[in-house]
Amino acid sequence: MEARDEELRSPLLFASLGNHVEAARVLLAAGAAPNLADVDGVTPLRHAERRGFDRVAALLKAGAETHREGVDRR
Repeated sequence: MEARDEELRSPLLFASLGNHVEAARVLLAAGAAPNLADVDGVTPLRHAERRGFDRVAALLKAGAETHREGVDRR
């Protein structure tokens, strides 16, 4: 679930970049960590907010509240 590419982008981050609401919902339900940042330190929520993807951002906010561990760049 937490596989990432060379720029530390997770499947959930890609879902947020593409405004894929249902994919984000499925990934969060499966346990995807919403606070995993990319190589630049940007989280999926921040990417969604920057692009105006309100529905994805709302899902990610709810997921981030559930996973309060903060930003993680592992």
